[in-house]
Amino acid sequence: MKEASHDMKAVDANKKQLENALEDNQVARVIEAAKVFFKMRDVDELLPIKERIALKSRVNQCLHMHHHRVEEDYHFDEVKQDLDRFQSDDTDFLIKHYEMLYEQSKHRNHFMFSYDILMKLILSYRRAKQTSALTSAYQRVLDLMKRFESDVINAAKRLDGIACDFVFEEVRLHADPIEQSTWFKAIEPDVHLGIYESIGRQRRMGYVYSFWHEKQTILEEAYGIDWTSPQFLNDAKFD
Repeated sequence: MKEASHDMKAVDANKKQLENALEDNQVARVIEAAKVFFKMRDVDELLPIKERIALKSRVNQCLHMHHHRVEEDYHFDEVKQDLDRFQSDDTDFLIKHYEMLYEQSKHRNHFMFSYDILMKLILSYRRAKQTSALTSAYQRVLDLMKRFESDVINAAKRLDGIACDFVFEEVRLHADPIEQSTWFKAIEPDVHLGIYESIGRQRRMGYVYSFWHEKQTILEEAYGIDWTSPQFLNDAKFD
């Protein structure tokens, strides 16, 4: 108990130094204080995840405001990992920090990183019933995909002399776009194992509906994710 108390005092002292540097808006001090504070071995255990996210977001915002471009000083990946792990009904908090992370990290031009964040924002705005913001998030996803498509077309033309005037096949089955995010793919195998444990693997008439229902339940209850099954995203009928 004494050791934990001693560790907490050290965490609090270094946290105070970081907060003072942020208040003074001195980027060099912020970088140095952040390096010391977040490398402390007890920070993740002793500092609540919500507080950790907020503090790292403030550091990122300070660097962003000063146009600091040294990638290693930012905490983009750490904030994203903490946000993805953070299960809470505090939708406003999630929206605020995902939006901050999206804006702060745009200069990276990292397609999947941005896509992952936008998918989380779509879920959060849907939950909050913020239709205008939800529309904007969808538009940003489409803009992101268009930029990626443009890069592919340009590379095909300039590097390989290929004109990408392909005719794409019509999509046969629509799926929830969150399924393409890295955070969804990371948990999907465990979700499927949970489904099989619950309803088995033996296919039968109507099995797919049971599979989707169980998947939706597990994602909502275990991960706080609002997933929509193909049943509601397609006009087709399923066996």
